[in-house]
Amino acid sequence: MFFKKLFSYFKFTKDERLLQEVAQKAGYVFGKKHPELIAPAKIVAMGITSDQGKDAKVNLEIAAYQLANYCPEIEKQIKFLLMSIDVLGTEITPIILSFIEGMEAAE
Repeated sequence: MFFKKLFSYFKFTKDERLLQEVAQKAGYVFGKKHPELIAPAKIVAMGITSDQGKDAKVNLEIAAYQLANYCPEIEKQIKFLLMSIDVLGTEITPIILSFIEGMEAAE
């Protein structure tokens, strides 16, 4: 609920919405496969959103590859998201929030 309200304050392009959908679906798959890791993943994700600039990007990459190690089913989506963030220069916070929303939907 909280994240949906937070999203209402942002305006997104079609590309950004696509990335959010991919992140949400990856979060859902991760949450279904590893429900025991949802709470720690949320904490890490929220920590990344509080980072600024280059640190946030580096921390996102580290966390994303760890998620892929636990859940290989989402590796392609994670690589797509990271590459898209680099190419499009998209904000990472809405993508992370979408991933969290997907995990919460899996609970």
